[in-house]
Amino acid sequence: MEKKPENNIPKSRLSRCKIIILCLCILIFAFLLISYGLRSSLYLKARLTPKLAELGQRVDGQFEFSDIRAMGITGLILTNVRFSPNSPDIEPITMDSVTVYPALLGMFIGDLNASRVLVQGLNAKLNLSDDSTPDIQWLKSLINSVDENQQSSVITNPSANPGEHTIPAMECQNCVVTANLGKLGTIRLDIDEQQADLDSLSQISLSGTPIKTCLSGVYNNDTCFKISLGQLRIADSIMISQLEFSDFAFSGVSFDSLLLQGIEVARNDQRNVLFVRNGQVESHISDDSVLSAFSGEYMFEFIQLEVLHERESNRLGVGIQLREPNGATARIFGGYSLGDNKFAVTFDTSQFDISRFLQKADFANKFRFDNFPVSGHISTIVELDEKRAWVEVDASVKDGTIYSPILAKDPLSEINAKAALKAWFDLSNRTFSIEDAYGTVGKIPFEMRVSRSVTADNSYQFDASLKSRGDSASFIPSLPKGFAPFITGYRLAGDYSIEMAVSYDEANIDALVLHTDFQLDNVETQSYDPRSDFNIIKGNAFKVQVNAATVPITIGPREPSWVTFYDLPRETAYTFVASEDGKFFSHQGFDIRAIRASLIADLKADKIVRGGSTISQQVVKNLFLNHDKTASRKFQEAFLTWQMEKTLPKLRIFELYLNLAHWARDTYGIRAAAQYYFQKNVQQLTLRESLFLAAILPNPIIFGGQYIQGKLSSTRLNKMINVGNALRSANRISAEAWEEAQPLIKEGIISDRPKPAPIQ
Repeated sequence: MEKKPENNIPKSRLSRCKIIILCLCILIFAFLLISYGLRSSLYLKARLTPKLAELGQRVDGQFEFSDIRAMGITGLILTNVRFSPNSPDIEPITMDSVTVYPALLGMFIGDLNASRVLVQGLNAKLNLSDDSTPDIQWLKSLINSVDENQQSSVITNPSANPGEHTIPAMECQNCVVTANLGKLGTIRLDIDEQQADLDSLSQISLSGTPIKTCLSGVYNNDTCFKISLGQLRIADSIMISQLEFSDFAFSGVSFDSLLLQGIEVARNDQRNVLFVRNGQVESHISDDSVLSAFSGEYMFEFIQLEVLHERESNRLGVGIQLREPNGATARIFGGYSLGDNKFAVTFDTSQFDISRFLQKADFANKFRFDNFPVSGHISTIVELDEKRAWVEVDASVKDGTIYSPILAKDPLSEINAKAALKAWFDLSNRTFSIEDAYGTVGKIPFEMRVSRSVTADNSYQFDASLKSRGDSASFIPSLPKGFAPFITGYRLAGDYSIEMAVSYDEANIDALVLHTDFQLDNVETQSYDPRSDFNIIKGNAFKVQVNAATVPITIGPREPSWVTFYDLPRETAYTFVASEDGKFFSHQGFDIRAIRASLIADLKADKIVRGGSTISQQVVKNLFLNHDKTASRKFQEAFLTWQMEKTLPKLRIFELYLNLAHWARDTYGIRAAAQYYFQKNVQQLTLRESLFLAAILPNPIIFGGQYIQGKLSSTRLNKMINVGNALRSANRISAEAWEEAQPLIKEGIISDRPKPAPIQ
């Protein structure tokens, strides 16, 4: 059997090991016993109470707590902490607990030097309504009590550099700070969990859950949002690396995100300044908000923001530089003087699209800006008490797009324009003046002047003028795309000059002065648009489909419905000229006298009640265009009327008029009208029947319907009488013919033929 080896460890060595282990156990037990005694509430109170008293003296107040005990290995926790400033007018600051984690030896000497501080359940109320409140005075004295040469303090560790006070990292959980801001209401900060790394008094970093902030009394109900603060540095000024707001809404305006970076707040004897170097905004404005005119989604970046308040002059200024994703920028600066209630705004842009800010404006139903990149400078000064304003503009737009039912049926694009002007407005008596206004639309130059002033008898004097001179070759290509589709194919050459002016006194509108001077003799038409080429209407073999008709119709000398000038009774032709356009055979397409009369009638009625179109203009409208009440249609109508008068003889224009005119529903041309109303051919029309057909043309559906029902209005009968008197005075009809027709017209007897049945 194998023999086991013997244990060769000496007995004396084993005894020494047992003694060492026993001594270590005794030392550990003694250490724990001493540690327990040093960490007991009685010992900690005895050691920390004088330290807190000393701290209270430094911050001009007194600290109290209900209990203190050890926390973990080295932590100390104070419960129900209360700080009472020495001023009885300042509400105490309470904390449910303050946990301090001091250095290792802090357990034995009771020091508050700490590497971490945790505050739970802080509740503070401050009155910050003005500089004289006790809370403000206490905060100022607290800040001023910091000795920059102090190398250590009650709650700080020794600093590595003179003038710095290293403070431990601090956490605040379930903390509430409420500040009374006077007229602005109150602000309440609810801090669920936030940690601050306080490296020194001039370097603070915050992290953790965003602070919930509520404003009360500012917008009636509580307005709450979240705020996150980055690094904070306090020196001659306050600097914050990053500040973020979210979930902020009031009265239908919400900010999903507002990020500010590089914030600096500075103050001196003259002014206070807030400067932000970068920021981003995501916001939403609802249709029922206080800013409903600008409702929609907004997201933009700004390069810098500056807010300043000059205390002596009591002026407030705000400047912001915006940046779009495409790199376009805009600089806006506004200043407001609280003393004399004036404000000024300047707007400098570089290809900045302002359309999204204008889409919901008051005029958006008449002018919708889909894309409007603006470059230039706009400034305005407004005196609110005096209700006066000055505006100066020097700006341009490149490739803009707008839609306006006043301008055109379809959106207008490729808008390129420049304008420079000075204007002033007196809002109290609604007077204004636009002076030194000049610019270009494409390559079309223009000068403009508009004014509305008060005369001695307290009526309004209105004056406006427009001038344009240049090369006609660039005129049509300069128009916005979609504004004049029926003339885009025209090519012109030669210089032109256009001048127009209107002036009137509201006390005597009948004295209105209208001046026009069109110098177009040097302008040549080098090519025509195939959609409106009058050369094809010169001969007797043309056939044209009418655009403005409600049913498809085709006119031409070889069509059965065509009526020539010589097919009409003489008195019938004279009737239409006298009724519709007395100067037809002498003017060149436009009757300035008729336009002036229309302006007078419209101004008196404060709405459009009368048109000044000549027979030539009506031909163009019915042949190529439509009846839209837009600037596009009127402009094309004027251009094509000028072209038609240069190309066609007057008799052909008159024939087109008679064969295009609309006399009843789906009834076009005088041949169809004579057949519909009187069941006869045009050669058989009487004087009374001719006067009737001419009198109902402004609105044949209504007036023709009245005749069919036997209720022709007195206005139509009077017009027939007036035209008949004019024909008799010009000796266009015989005295016998008029003596026979006039009494019958007064009785409403238009024709011996039976009235037609209404068109179903």
